[in-house]
Amino acid sequence: MKKRSVRRHHSARMKKKAIKIMKTKWFVSKNYDYKMEGIKIHNHIKNCSCNMCCNPRNSDWLNDKYKKTFQEIRSNMNFKEYMEEI
Repeated sequence: MKKRSVRRHHSARMKKKAIKIMKTKWFVSKNYDYKMEGIKIHNHIKNCSCNMCCNPRNSDWLNDKYKKTFQEIRSNMNFKEYMEEI
């Protein structure tokens, strides 16, 4: 496929995914136009910056202990265990 066709393919795929996410995750009235809103946000599906959706490092509500992601916490725990064995 050429550049334009690939770009159109991915755009259509992202629009379909955005509409699916809006139908399942967003709780709004039945008269809500999911298709138009899905097309609007297809490039940036995460249009929310609340504490649950954002990166924990960017959250002002958490203290420094909880600003790491679960993967980083797990990695640090494994490293500490490894250092204790040595």
